[in-house]
Amino acid sequence: MKTPTPGSEKLDRTVQWCPHCSGGREASEACSHLLAQVVRTPAPGDIFAGHYEFISTLGVGGMGVVYKCKNLNLDKIVAVKTLVARQFDSANLVRFQQEAKAAGKFNHPNLVSILDFGIADDGVPFMSMEYLEGETLSDAIATRSLSLTDLLRIFQECCDALAYAHRHKVLHRDLKPANIMLVARDGETVAKILDFGIAKIADVGQLAQSLTRTGAIFGTPPYMSPEQCAGEAVSEKSDVYALGCVMYEAFSGQRPFVGATAIDTFMLHQKASPKPISEVTYFQNYPQELDDLILRMLEKKPDSRPSMDSMRWEIEQVYDKVHSSMMERLDAEELERQSAEQVLSRESSERRKRFVFFRMVAVTLVLVAISVFAIWNRIMSDQPKAPVLAAAHGVALLGSSDENKLVPLEQEAILNKVALKRTQDRLQKAHIDLGEGLFTMPQAELLGREAKNCRTLSFFRNNFMTADKIEKLRGMNVEQLHLRHCDIDDAALAECVNVFGERLSVLIISDCPNLTEKGLDSILRCKKLTKIHLADEPQNTGAFSKRLLLAMPKLIAVCFSRAKNLTDDDMEPLSRMNLNELILTETDITDRTLKYIQRNRDLAVLALDRTKISEAELGKTVNRLPNLNTLNIGHTGVSEGFVKTLLARETSPGFTCMRSLSLDGLNITSNSVPYFPRFKELYALSLVDCSGLTGPDLNGLRKLMPQTQIAPGAPSSELDLIPTKSF
Repeated sequence: MKTPTPGSEKLDRTVQWCPHCSGGREASEACSHLLAQVVRTPAPGDIFAGHYEFISTLGVGGMGVVYKCKNLNLDKIVAVKTLVARQFDSANLVRFQQEAKAAGKFNHPNLVSILDFGIADDGVPFMSMEYLEGETLSDAIATRSLSLTDLLRIFQECCDALAYAHRHKVLHRDLKPANIMLVARDGETVAKILDFGIAKIADVGQLAQSLTRTGAIFGTPPYMSPEQCAGEAVSEKSDVYALGCVMYEAFSGQRPFVGATAIDTFMLHQKASPKPISEVTYFQNYPQELDDLILRMLEKKPDSRPSMDSMRWEIEQVYDKVHSSMMERLDAEELERQSAEQVLSRESSERRKRFVFFRMVAVTLVLVAISVFAIWNRIMSDQPKAPVLAAAHGVALLGSSDENKLVPLEQEAILNKVALKRTQDRLQKAHIDLGEGLFTMPQAELLGREAKNCRTLSFFRNNFMTADKIEKLRGMNVEQLHLRHCDIDDAALAECVNVFGERLSVLIISDCPNLTEKGLDSILRCKKLTKIHLADEPQNTGAFSKRLLLAMPKLIAVCFSRAKNLTDDDMEPLSRMNLNELILTETDITDRTLKYIQRNRDLAVLALDRTKISEAELGKTVNRLPNLNTLNIGHTGVSEGFVKTLLARETSPGFTCMRSLSLDGLNITSNSVPYFPRFKELYALSLVDCSGLTGPDLNGLRKLMPQTQIAPGAPSSELDLIPTKSF
């Protein structure tokens, strides 16, 4: 089959498409927009680009057509997108190839995977992608099928994916609900962002001339940023604005700006202010913090909008608050129900006691009569009646048994029942947090039998975590395991690896004092691990950490916090890795480890609080990490002059702006206050225990940086070791 080439008016089975309205029409319908083209719809069984067998047309969009095809070489169903050949000159074709290569390198669970790209024999570029089955966010918004927490989790995933893409210098430029696919994966809904990088290379020259003489205009009008509407240069903040429009629509059911025409919509984006979502939302208990965030995302000036990283962090805070409130409400309802049951049980117990009392009186009278008769009979015959004594003994036992059954429930028993009920309430959740208390065998059996949708399992201050209970969890499909302040021992951890190891990608272990180095070695069998977090663990964590890094060179996030005996020698494998996140707080590492870290060009998060590094080598390190955006160097002895070093890096081409900075315990004075507002994307700044700063200094800084969370002054849970939030 010849590639379907737009612009051939003589072809049969035609559809018209328009890059302006993103609408498809039958060939008989007229399109009023200047760039209407004719695209041939291939027939089932036609072969495209040598080895793609056409199945059906999935959609017609602004930049081309998407087909459902079968890759005959791989025997796999894929989605193939073709672009309009005559809209691209040779330079743009090269850029398309570069964009496809960049997208093909993406490895993120919330970005669609690019499988192949090329140019067909007739010059039409194409790109094959993973085929996704599900519904678009646009469909879900129309049916209102998603809860508040569902939407918050979906937008967390979107922010994470877009931040990842932005770190790789790729913009989307056409974010909208139709470009966010919701895919079911083992009972969990996962967001996938589609059409990445395609709009970036569009050159709709005729349309641009008809609308403005200042530059090219492309995108979908209801979601275009003011700078896009004006044909000006776009940036990461344009994607932020577009996602803000999407979030506004998702939480309210209506778009923030809709005019009678595209031009009217452009003017609204540039001049009008949206209503607060809290005034139009259909959600009860809608959080004010989310309203504030979305309105900041819709600021007219790009520099006034937050970054994707800061949005992800703020949405996470809102999610935690909403989720905790929901769990507290459920727990309160359960405690109230348990208390009511206890009252009913006691009333029933009193009735049963009265019944037993009268029964005992009756039995006693009978026994007295029998005894009198027995004594009389003994006098007469001088022979004892053993069966009567046995009968009397049996009655006494019956009475004791009833009394045991009537003992009121103790408070501990009530709490255990609440914990089991809480577990039952969360069985269908992707993230199950067991909370504090005993880990019981009934809980383990229930989870293993019913919680097959769980992907993240969290233990916090759980006792009696034995191997036999962990073994009961074998039916779960856990990919992330969190163990914090638990009494888990080596055998139980080894059983965790036996049960979850084949799927486990994230493992967090913090302050589990019963673990030894031998127990930690079982982690080396988790071959799919991508993120590992160890804090406050056994004496020889250093030796184990080296074995771990050598065994798992493809890790992308590593934390060894407060690790005993961790040395520079242990960190040598870092020189052959390319991490995205690294936390080495409260360890004895020196400049040698910094030299190893400098090889990790994709590093975005680095925490070195309370280490033995020098300011000179730290300066070299940050200037060799172009994607670094989160840095914790508190209590290191670094001088306040380092703020200028970071600011110089901020303005260097090719470097990502700092978004989170922790300088706790450093000698920061009022001399540095004028420099901090020049960090344009900083959303979190921690200056705890900086003795050179006064209260007026901090208050002045907050006025200069209203969009930045500044500590002291913010809850410690929000800013304590900021980089660990990535885990």
